[in-house]
Amino acid sequence: ARLEARLVEGDEAGAWGVVEGALASGTTPAETYTGVIGPALTSLGAKWHDGTISIAQEHLATAVALRLIGRMGPRFARKGRTKGVVVVTTPPGERHVIPSLMVSDLMRGAGFQVIDLGAEVPDDSLAEIITDLDRLVAVCISSTRFNVDRAVRHSIKAAREAAPEVKIFVGGASITDAKHAADLGADGW
Repeated sequence: ARLEARLVEGDEAGAWGVVEGALASGTTPAETYTGVIGPALTSLGAKWHDGTISIAQEHLATAVALRLIGRMGPRFARKGRTKGVVVVTTPPGERHVIPSLMVSDLMRGAGFQVIDLGAEVPDDSLAEIITDLDRLVAVCISSTRFNVDRAVRHSIKAAREAAPEVKIFVGGASITDAKHAADLGADGW
């Protein structure tokens, strides 16, 4: 709730203070994403959807959250050999980049080299980039918008055709569970 309030007010220093407080109390960077920043953004998204906050307030909160994530990123860096390459992306039409940024950092923290393609990646571009990657072990597709199964399915198909042996994972608010992910053609959720 404290972070939500700081985000909606556009108080970057105050929001960073909440994050620093969590880290100082022993919360790991990953737990900060999954237990502090993520839930605050989910709540704000619900409030925007319900009309409790305005589009401008939601955009202001998003801008501050992006700066927080930018500051958190280096905390996920690991030295040494990686476990392989993971590509993180969103399907065409998906503008929400924060979940994919957070997944990218979490994958870096788990020891993977990450290629984060950002939002709204055309399927042919996704296929092109993963075709020539050495040590590619997974493609992660993030989707938060509802009623976009077709776009997600097409992205999965493009990735599967370009790299048939690579695992494809989907997640985000629009992917309801493991069965939904499997129905779309993904290997995991």
